[in-house]
Amino acid sequence: MSKSKGVYLFIFTIPFETEVEIGKLGRYSFLPGRYVYVGSGMGGVSARVRRHLCGCQSKRWHIDYLIENAVDKKAVIYLTDSREMECILSSLVRDIPGAENPVRGFGSSDCSCYSHIYLIPETSYHELLNIDLKNCCKSEVLTCRTIDQYEMAGLENH
Repeated sequence: MSKSKGVYLFIFTIPFETEVEIGKLGRYSFLPGRYVYVGSGMGGVSARVRRHLCGCQSKRWHIDYLIENAVDKKAVIYLTDSREMECILSSLVRDIPGAENPVRGFGSSDCSCYSHIYLIPETSYHELLNIDLKNCCKSEVLTCRTIDQYEMAGLENH
C-alpha cells in the first residue's frame, strides 16, 4: 500500500478543550470529543496516514496543528485514483446525524467544501466506520482498510 493513491478518514479523540493556531486559518478552540478528518494521499496514502498516526515534527497541513494532543487515533483508507472521492467522502461524513464542522476551510483549501474536519457524536462512531464508499461509487474504490497507530507501526517493521 506504500505508493498507492487514496482517500482516508482520520479518526481521533481530543481529550480536553484545546486552543490551536492553525496556520493561516487562525486560532480556534476545539471541544473535547471524537473528530474525523477527511484527507487524500495521491502521492502515497499510507505515508500520509502514517504521518497522522505516528506523529510528525513539522506542520505542513491543517491537521498537523490539531493532532498533537490527540488520542485513540485510527484511519480508514480507501484506495482510489479519484481526487474527487475526498469531497464525496467528506459529504458522507457531513451527513452523519449530529456531525459538526468546527472550522471553515480546514483541510479544504483546494476544493469548494466548507471543511474536511468534523466533530461527531460518540454514538455515530460505528456508523462512521461503516461508510461504504464502494457502493457509493462502484468503479472508483479498489479496497478499504481500517488501521490504527499500533498496526501502522507493525507494518513498518515488516
